[in-house]
Amino acid sequence: MRTSTQIRTAPWPPSGERGSLLIETLIAMIVLAIGLGGLFSLLAASMYTNDRSGADTRSTMLAEHVIEQIDSQLALQKELEAAVPTAGMAPSSLPPGLSIGRKATPASTRTTR
Repeated sequence: MRTSTQIRTAPWPPSGERGSLLIETLIAMIVLAIGLGGLFSLLAASMYTNDRSGADTRSTMLAEHVIEQIDSQLALQKELEAAVPTAGMAPSSLPPGLSIGRKATPASTRTTR
């Protein structure tokens, strides 16, 4: 006697759920694409902000450098005005690069004729 056992299986996937995995995958990809789009727009905005702050830093450093140069020129001018000889002083006691009767300028900035 031979008995056969037959296993009954339900059709896979059930008839009402056919194609649902494909739709779920498609929706997940759309959500992922929207999220990545937002992430890339934030990345672009942060790169722009970084470049702008770098330019602001460079311009601030340049302005500080110019202000320091102006300040040092004013200090040098005050030193030179204090070093102008009074009547009766010998010209040899002048700081290097200065002469009597001319505008007090350092020798390195004079132009030759």
